[in-house]
Amino acid sequence: MQLTHRLITSLAIFSCVAFQTIVAEVVLIDFGVAGAQTAGNWNNVISRTDNKGNLINSEGDTTGISMTVSDGNFGGTNTFNGNVAADSTMFDPFEVASVITDALYVAENGSTGTLTFNGLDDSLTYNLVVTGARTTNTNRFTRYGVSGLNSQILQTSGNSPLAGVGVNWNNNSVVTFSGISGVSSFSLTVEGNGAADFGGSNQFGYINALELRAVPEPTSLLLLGVSGLVAFSFVRRKRA
Repeated sequence: MQLTHRLITSLAIFSCVAFQTIVAEVVLIDFGVAGAQTAGNWNNVISRTDNKGNLINSEGDTTGISMTVSDGNFGGTNTFNGNVAADSTMFDPFEVASVITDALYVAENGSTGTLTFNGLDDSLTYNLVVTGARTTNTNRFTRYGVSGLNSQILQTSGNSPLAGVGVNWNNNSVVTFSGISGVSSFSLTVEGNGAADFGGSNQFGYINALELRAVPEPTSLLLLGVSGLVAFSFVRRKRA
């Protein structure tokens, strides 16, 4: 009886530790001006030289992940100067007004800004969600790139059917890079253009916010499930 009790207790402790280990760690970053920082467990980047040595996660804990801004290619930060309300279909964390109302931008000279992340766990897989916006009637598109994955283009400004009639900024769209794995570092590039196919004139490019999320491995989830089932079966047998 004592052995069974100790086994159940051990399995329960293991399950709790395993659960804490595999819960997806989320890092949120808001890019923009010092006067519009996002409160709570957000990392705020307020200039093109504002490197972050130890990003916090959504629980407020340090992660050991750092981010470096290639300040030479980013023009700086600016305010959104538009309606602060994000569409209800916007990626949930980005609906906060202070997140979408300002941005870090690359100049309209063909520059490519780079954000470099170091200190990732190379045994994990990460997903990256990015958004950008700027109010203007001029069509502006931003291309984001991650090494080893296909680049993605987002309309950040101008008349867009997706944003709704009379809306000249992106208020509901993001790009997602899935499956960043087996690396301890990666770079995110940002560049702007006046055409959706990037065959037009140079334009400003924007990044307003991003989410970096560590994805629990399927094997870890399976291990947690098995341990839970074993503990449950022992409890049932004991009650019987």
